[in-house]
Amino acid sequence: EPVGVVLGTALAQSQAWDVRKARDQRCPTTEVEVAGGRRSTAKTKKVSVALEDPAEAILRRLRASIRHIPGALTGLDLFGDLQSELDASGRWKPPGGMAWIDNRWRTDPDPGCWASSFVLRMLSELISADLQVWWANLYEDGSACCDFHKDGHRGQYNVTVSASFGATRDLTFLHTETGLEFSFRQENGDVFAFNDWVDGNFMHRVYPTMEVGPRISIIMMGRLRDWVGG
Repeated sequence: EPVGVVLGTALAQSQAWDVRKARDQRCPTTEVEVAGGRRSTAKTKKVSVALEDPAEAILRRLRASIRHIPGALTGLDLFGDLQSELDASGRWKPPGGMAWIDNRWRTDPDPGCWASSFVLRMLSELISADLQVWWANLYEDGSACCDFHKDGHRGQYNVTVSASFGATRDLTFLHTETGLEFSFRQENGDVFAFNDWVDGNFMHRVYPTMEVGPRISIIMMGRLRDWVGG
């Protein structure tokens, strides 16, 4: 046969083989046995499913169970007044959270401590929660910190809400099952809340940091009216 015909035939066969190969790679064949002992070839399609990274899954649910309102109480210059009320209120607690709560912490805010009362009223309105107990944490400088702990949500308590005043610090959550940590920057005037799912599955702390100024956090535990999360 003429050379051109031979080459043309070989090229056509090669192209046909390439097409079949590409088709088979796209949809691999699986031979299955059917009734009567006959065998049939079926096309199967590979489907790639991207699995979510465990850390991303935990962080996604954590974010659904917190509320962070940056700068909600900035511009009010409340730090000095809050600091002066620490002794008068009797609610000052060294950083570290509440290992237990007695009746002393269940009373209403002292009307004479106007700054603390104002902040607590704002927290209750912003998060839509009824105040049950409250206290204040004072971090004198960057060396002041608190270890990992839970707030102990139970019964009528299903939310912790805090307002930060003064120096910027990070609030870090430790997922107790995996040991993963997630940090949220707390700046002056920020409001932050987390529900009982977070308190049950995470511990939280404030790490020491480089030299910074003092910080006061006003913290309330209460009962949510609507938001659940988790």
